[in-house]
Amino acid sequence: MLKKIISLVLALTMMASISLCFVSCDNDKDENENQGNNPPEKTTYTVTVVDGEGNPVPGVNLTFTPKGSTAIPFPTDSEGKASYKTDKELTVTVTEIPTGYSYDKLNVAQSFGADGTLTVTLTALAPFVIKVVDQDGNLISGVKVQMCDSAGSCRMPRTTGEDGTVSYPYEEGDFHAQLTAGAPDGYTVDDPAEYYDFVDGVATITLTKIAE
Repeated sequence: MLKKIISLVLALTMMASISLCFVSCDNDKDENENQGNNPPEKTTYTVTVVDGEGNPVPGVNLTFTPKGSTAIPFPTDSEGKASYKTDKELTVTVTEIPTGYSYDKLNVAQSFGADGTLTVTLTALAPFVIKVVDQDGNLISGVKVQMCDSAGSCRMPRTTGEDGTVSYPYEEGDFHAQLTAGAPDGYTVDDPAEYYDFVDGVATITLTKIAE
């Protein structure tokens, strides 16, 4: 009789274990199936780079860094944009900007807004300005001038407009201004090949007006 009772208890225990296994296995299967059918949702992150007037700035080098992953380089396109899609937390770093701009967060990792966007505003550096005047300070138009660096390499010559000036985009380096075709009719200059230094971004060339 005792043996029958022990056998019955063992049988009931095995049945209970099997039932628990079926429930547990089914739950694990459901979880695995749910994970397979519902992968983590990906977010499209977009960076827009503009200047102080809101104009897009192409050719800005960025790096997108998903959390726990290596940095991925991206340049901005013609609209000043770059996008990256991921299901991970993402930061972006501005690593290189075009000549003529400055940015106070260069090489600093930044986070996106709740909508997955970030606008980066670069500061346009002031251009180099060449101004041509006569001995009385009157502005002179129609004068050909150019900007040259210390190595003697000159930028494309330009002609002063009605305001007596021309401008060249900012560049790093040591530059000077000079006439390219001497003084125009009605004016003289002591030394047509003279170099005129920039002071606070402006180089002034003074011509002498010939008395009529």
